[in-house]
Amino acid sequence: MFAAVGGGLAHGATAFAKHVAIEFVPHVVGETLLMGGTRAALFADEGGDAETDLNFQKFGEMIADGLENMEISPEQMEAMVDSYEEKKKSGEIKIEPDTDQNQPTEETPKEKPKEEEDPLEKDLDAIKFGMMTGAEKEAYLKKKRRSESIYEAGDIDVQSVLDSRILNPDTNRQIKVSTGLGYDKASGGYQAAKAKMVDSGISDDEIEKVEKEETPKVQNKQDNGYIGSKDKTLSNIDTLKSEEFNKPLTPNDDEFNKKNQKFANPIPPEPYKLSDDIVSNPKFPKKYLTALERMMNTLPTGDGTKWFHYSDSPGGAGQISAQAGELMTMIGASMTDDEFKKLTNSLLEHESALVKNNPKLKNENSRIITKSWITAAQNNRTAILNNLKNEFPNSEIIATAWDTKDDVESLGMKDYKKNKGFSTDMYIKVKTKDGKEILKEVSLKKSTLVNFLNSGAGMFSEWDSDLPDDINQNIYRDTQRNSLVETGNKLKKSVNDLLKSNSPQAIELKKVIESKGIDFAKALEDTQNGNGSRGKSKVILEAIKQLANAGNKDAEAHIRAADTNHRKFQEKAIRAITENPKMKEGMLKEIRSEFPLKAVSDGEETMAIGENSLDRSVMKKIFGTDKYDEIKEKLEAHTGPPPYLGYRADVGGEVIPLAQINIREDGVGYGGQIKFEMLLDKRFAKILKQANIDIYSKK
Repeated sequence: MFAAVGGGLAHGATAFAKHVAIEFVPHVVGETLLMGGTRAALFADEGGDAETDLNFQKFGEMIADGLENMEISPEQMEAMVDSYEEKKKSGEIKIEPDTDQNQPTEETPKEKPKEEEDPLEKDLDAIKFGMMTGAEKEAYLKKKRRSESIYEAGDIDVQSVLDSRILNPDTNRQIKVSTGLGYDKASGGYQAAKAKMVDSGISDDEIEKVEKEETPKVQNKQDNGYIGSKDKTLSNIDTLKSEEFNKPLTPNDDEFNKKNQKFANPIPPEPYKLSDDIVSNPKFPKKYLTALERMMNTLPTGDGTKWFHYSDSPGGAGQISAQAGELMTMIGASMTDDEFKKLTNSLLEHESALVKNNPKLKNENSRIITKSWITAAQNNRTAILNNLKNEFPNSEIIATAWDTKDDVESLGMKDYKKNKGFSTDMYIKVKTKDGKEILKEVSLKKSTLVNFLNSGAGMFSEWDSDLPDDINQNIYRDTQRNSLVETGNKLKKSVNDLLKSNSPQAIELKKVIESKGIDFAKALEDTQNGNGSRGKSKVILEAIKQLANAGNKDAEAHIRAADTNHRKFQEKAIRAITENPKMKEGMLKEIRSEFPLKAVSDGEETMAIGENSLDRSVMKKIFGTDKYDEIKEKLEAHTGPPPYLGYRADVGGEVIPLAQINIREDGVGYGGQIKFEMLLDKRFAKILKQANIDIYSKK
């Protein structure tokens, strides 16, 4: 980022660069914290101060890397430029003359020959262009041209027409006019968009100019089937002879065994050791066999739950058993069926002996490599090989790698950070039947019990800055507390009378008051004065609830109203997820690490969900298309019960449930915090399985 801003730009670029840094740092920090592994690493405290310091050091490095490499979207750039101009006008930012004698100053301006000027790239545009990728530049120039001669049509504001929304008769959904103009000309969406342009008084010539701008450019498909801007081609590298594939795991066994003493599994059985005859010529980094041995011999506690305990080399993030599952799948995909059977049988036999000799380890959570994770690796391997045989018949797996920079670049990938898949867990180097070496990327899921999202409704305002009040969590909480105060004051005497009694309702209320450490009067007073809290709201609501249980009509009415407000929030939020374009886009971006539909559609990744593959062939079988934009447009929310996100190919057609939606208050009537969860729908799991049977059972 800094190189782009500071590299040879016009006078004032230094001030703008500082402004961009200030504006962009919070975004980078937020994006970095959104990475699950980052959160886990940053806030884990099992390792004490030394590990915490190391985690913060790593976090700092990730922030620095984000500032250097994270892309700034055109929308972010526009906002930065606007705020920069406003602060210049208000005097908050002052442009000082450069002191470098080689740079022009206000007294000695350096003029650019007129014939070299590009009216679209001068002044602040030059700064913007220095910080944009090629795709961002194209998008920015398109927007720039819209405000200039190409998009002028007399007194008509063409851009406003393009940004307006119409009903797509093919899907019965609202779309932008600009989106419709990019559709096939025979489609109802295109016809409706063009009709809107004509009705707005825009000529056929102007519409033709706009269509050229709005029609998406078709990108060339790379040899591995990927359609996109990343470079998935492989350098000519002898992967199996590379240093990374042959170096031993550090620390060595003696050093590891010494530091693992307090985390080691009990004996008997003797520590696990892989037999030398399981794999004679590994097609994966050999160090991971040692890593599996160490994981099999370690309890999942303390440092034993972290990858750095087993290796000095970079590794995965998240649950240590999941990392073991990824390694077993990555290793297994490169093995022959006989080799993989020997490996899994060996692991299962040792695990069985470990439990038999140590009944306290019967619970799966007390072991790292377990039967369920071994089974998951077997299933994921099946899904991966099914996809390869279908997409690239008669191909050969040359090597496999885990999702680390050194591993993947040893396969031949150029610039790992720039070209890797967003949610890829493992990589496969494949030689096709015509001799081409290509890269396949796979996202691994243990089973169809996939949790897409586990967050809260607070993120809605991040997705849409103009969020309607009726799905704004902060407004919901404030309204709720005001209602509690109003009803609490109205029923204050009744509550006091209740507390003087020994009724069952009084006993229950006193239990809550005691557990929260605050009485009703104080809770009501603090909340009324703006010093409320979840616990105080709980005390007030419990008082109202117990009065309702005793038959108080005003209390009963409050409970009914609270339940109604909760259900209304749920219903409106569920609808907004698909009807509000910003909300839909935000939701899809949020779940992309667990359900990367766009990456699958682009051919960048496939998913192994248990024994099922989700790839373009399966996607087309299920949805009738493998085009992400078409799928996204036809997503719709249903209130259920249970509520779910579904896909409907045609108006009036069958809805395919994708994900169960759970939007609920954590403490209905008092909590003020709305949970937002999405799980792969059990009905979709059955559809996915059947699609795999239909496609792969014939292979």
